[in-house]
Amino acid sequence: PTSPVLDPDVFDFAMLLLSMQQIGHRLSSELDLNALVSAILDTAREVLRCGQAELHLWNARDGRFTNAAPADGVPVPDSMRDVLAQTAPPRAEFEWARQQQRILTRRDLNAGKVDARESLGDSVPTAVAPLLVGADLIGVLVVNDAEDEGPTFVRMLHILANHCALSLKNAQLFRAIDDMARRDSLTGLLNHASFLEELERLTEDAHARGQPLTV
Repeated sequence: PTSPVLDPDVFDFAMLLLSMQQIGHRLSSELDLNALVSAILDTAREVLRCGQAELHLWNARDGRFTNAAPADGVPVPDSMRDVLAQTAPPRAEFEWARQQQRILTRRDLNAGKVDARESLGDSVPTAVAPLLVGADLIGVLVVNDAEDEGPTFVRMLHILANHCALSLKNAQLFRAIDDMARRDSLTGLLNHASFLEELERLTEDAHARGQPLTV
């Protein structure tokens, strides 16, 4: 008997469903923001088969993007996030994705499907995906050095961007609630127990890195 012929479109759709399930399970179960950043970057490199992935979070209050893990994919500690926040103007492709609220790919740009060559230039990464929850921008996911930039890659990026946005939003809400319990409502300062907990964490981190710590 002849072997059944598998429809490529059916196989592709089945793989997308499986990937959605795996991505959702991996990201939705993580509420710690720093751990979630690492999980998102690892998942992006694995699922999208790309050499580089960056996550830049949008701060609506300050109107700027901040790289969530600028040093070799290592999330920035909360105590240093504001100090290391980028002060330079946002990259043109970030602003395009923020304003257009859709994925920008180098392939579409080169094919003339995106009329923004003058403003974006030639150094556009493989793809820039805005992370949106409704109309709220959470950040952008930047992908570079992808093995394949075809339709399947774009579909997977859509799926991953949606999961990342929801997971980041949940983690941010969880952090906000946790912050309310850890800080004095009048001054915004850490309460005594939280101060000691944070000091212990910073001390252990400084000791592990062999770096001085000043209070």
